[in-house]
Amino acid sequence: MVAFDGILDLGDISAASLPLPSAEAERRLRARHDPELDAALTAAMAADSSKWAIEHGRFAMGADTPARRLRRLP
Repeated sequence: MVAFDGILDLGDISAASLPLPSAEAERRLRARHDPELDAALTAAMAADSSKWAIEHGRFAMGADTPARRLRRLP
């Protein structure tokens, strides 16, 4: 269980950080496999503070790729 005071939907917040229109981000996150999305998320990890959130989320959720971590959010 992870609790963030004031955040109603962690999935919305995570998807908002993607450089894609929200409908496309949702579609691609729902895909079983999207190597380009994984590459974009990996690049984002190198560019800003999302690295800790993505890596910790992968560990906590048992996800082997950045996109699978986002797919596992409710």
